[in-house]
Amino acid sequence: MDNQAILGFGGFFAFLFWAIMLKVFGLISVRYIESKMVKDGCILPPRRAMGSIEINYAIVLLIPKSRISRSMYAYFGIDAQRIARKKDIVLACLLHISSFLMFSFMGIYYFLYVE
Repeated sequence: MDNQAILGFGGFFAFLFWAIMLKVFGLISVRYIESKMVKDGCILPPRRAMGSIEINYAIVLLIPKSRISRSMYAYFGIDAQRIARKKDIVLACLLHISSFLMFSFMGIYYFLYVE
């Protein structure tokens, strides 16, 4: 196998890993955090495009409060950081690692082999 095939397969499997992690994080962490927010009487953040809620929760769980924009922290961060479990933080970390791998593989493939 040549390098082009290795990068292509790597990008494909990185995309699959990212899609699986996005779904798992949404099913486990986002459902748990939002159900606890509803039980505590908090207002849920507004719905946006598909998958953006998971990405926003993952950003809020991993990045310190001082680095997040105020509007994003006001919607997601105040209650999400308080309610989150260790499992949720690990899943958010895996989601970010998988997206970094996917964009790395696909970016390298694009700049080397797409004409």
